[in-house]
Amino acid sequence: MARKQTITSKIEDSNNLKKLSLFITIVNNGQADNIIRLYQYVGSSAQFMQKGTGTAQKQVLDVLGIEDNRKDIVYGFVTNESIPELKKELEAYFQVNKKNKGIGF
Repeated sequence: MARKQTITSKIEDSNNLKKLSLFITIVNNGQADNIIRLYQYVGSSAQFMQKGTGTAQKQVLDVLGIEDNRKDIVYGFVTNESIPELKKELEAYFQVNKKNKGIGF
C-alpha cells in the first residue's frame, strides 16, 4: 500500500495537478452560451449544459410576473483557485443587464 501512495505522490508532484471543483450555474433560458464563455475565460476546459424547467405553479409565476420558467443549467470543472474570479465575473454579468438572473454554486 505504501508503494501506491508513493507513486501517486510522485505523479501529483511532477505534473503539478490542481484540484478541481464542479461549479453549477442556473440561468434563464438562452443564457447558457454566455455563461460557458465565462467558464472558459477563467480556464475551465470542460463545460456541460442541460435544459430545465422551474417548479413554481402557474399562479405563482403570474403573481411574480414571470412568463417563462425554462432554465439553462451549466456545469463546469474549474480549479479551486479560479472560483473567486468566476464568481466575480458572474456577478458582473448579472449586474450589466437586470434581466439576467441566476444562481451559481
